[in-house]
Amino acid sequence: MGNFDNWRKGQFVFWLTVMVMLVSGIVPIWAKTESQTELQIKKIDYLVENIPSSVFGEDKRIPSLFFSIFIYIDDLRTQLSQIKRVYIVNKYDTEWELNLRKHVDLEEGYLGGYMRLFDELLSQNGSLLAIKDMKVVVELRNGKQIKKTFSIPTPGNLKPSSRVEFFYSPKYRGKRSETHIPVLQSGVIKNLEAVDHKFKCTFTVKDERITNGHIIFYDKKQNYLGQSLSFVNRLIDENADFVNEGVKFHTNGQLNAVSLSPSDIRMLNHKKYQK
Repeated sequence: MGNFDNWRKGQFVFWLTVMVMLVSGIVPIWAKTESQTELQIKKIDYLVENIPSSVFGEDKRIPSLFFSIFIYIDDLRTQLSQIKRVYIVNKYDTEWELNLRKHVDLEEGYLGGYMRLFDELLSQNGSLLAIKDMKVVVELRNGKQIKKTFSIPTPGNLKPSSRVEFFYSPKYRGKRSETHIPVLQSGVIKNLEAVDHKFKCTFTVKDERITNGHIIFYDKKQNYLGQSLSFVNRLIDENADFVNEGVKFHTNGQLNAVSLSPSDIRMLNHKKYQK
């Protein structure tokens, strides 16, 4: 129900300008099309973010667990004019509606983007996220609907869990059961600097479920700009040479040192990284 655009952006600090995004495994979205028309949902990608509340100041109402969604449509540039409304709804009737003037990327062919949605119905402080049986609904101007359900897999798994239904952040104080698991821990940035056309960062994280990560870049208004290559290349099972000089990516609390050259960064819409 919540959209982070509604929160006060003046409270942001530099920690969010560069974020360590940590992931577990290569996780596809498992989705099933419920109805078909000429317009087709090709795939659904997502991003779940666990952001320490201290980043946003002292306001305890500010959420800490967010997700963004990327709904890829075949030939979106042509099909966009027939779309009337797009929304995401979970099994607990929390609904998020996309702004079709803002949440569209015709170049990449998706609806949505880095929206930072959160659920303020399941928990007052947006610290709980339902991950099972979510649904994307695309309403067309001719009255038809295209629906696609998806579930977010748990860390370390390729398929959604039959048991787990919720991620929760450290801020969550509600009831827990075997259907609840903690979201991946956040990286703690120790130092940031740009030297000789290189971006350097040191950080720690302590969560053995983590298998990979990225450095994500935002502008001062928290708009997504781009991200680094993966810390670990899973296709060849090799550590990137810009993380700890290619030795090992530490997830046990040891310090990680990242040194990025422009060639290690992929900016949105072919923008260039500048010091």
